[in-house]
Amino acid sequence: RLAVETNKKAETFIYEILQNADDYPDQNRKEVDIHFVIVDNYLVVLHNGQPFRENNVYAICSVATGDKEGDITKTGFKGIGFKSLFKHSNYVWIHPGAFSFRFDEVYHKSKGNETFWQLIPIWTELTDVDSVISLPAILESPVSIVIKPNGGIGKLREYEDIFGDIFQDERLLLFLRTIKSITFQGLKKSFSKQKSLLNWEISDLPEIVVPKDVQAQINTVIDKHTDDRI
Repeated sequence: RLAVETNKKAETFIYEILQNADDYPDQNRKEVDIHFVIVDNYLVVLHNGQPFRENNVYAICSVATGDKEGDITKTGFKGIGFKSLFKHSNYVWIHPGAFSFRFDEVYHKSKGNETFWQLIPIWTELTDVDSVISLPAILESPVSIVIKPNGGIGKLREYEDIFGDIFQDERLLLFLRTIKSITFQGLKKSFSKQKSLLNWEISDLPEIVVPKDVQAQINTVIDKHTDDRI
């Protein structure tokens, strides 16, 4: 299952990051602003949603053991989507609230550990990270995720093109519950998108109740990865 998730399309991790931020807004603020910034050889994600709690950390360090199942206010399921970050990266540092840990293949291999490094977090002090990412904005943000792609600047340029394609306009924001704005600051491209209902006609449809047996069938398809649209 881990191999399936880490071999999805290149842009999948972007949607997963958005989904997780959307699922966990700060309860006092209710709305989330998310920023993607390229810093040196890293893609940095900052947002003002809810800082991680113990159950969130457990979910992303496990396979098929998420913390959203049965909660209709959440889009995510089983905690597996986060692993899509590892498709092009073997180093991800997460600094959400009181936690600071990373997933680091090189570190594990240096210790003779050849097992599933994507599931084994390493507690990380600021002295353990590159000085170029020990920035106040990263340390002070409620949630910070730092991704170092394996392809270096070349892969970051590819990310920049993907972001440009995905966010040609703000329509994606219309399908998110709590994310209010998205900002991207890249090597050559920068943009900001705000959720605005003034430019779109939105239908207020009644809640759709999906029967439990249909939910089970959909989850089976997700588990077996038998449909490339999922």
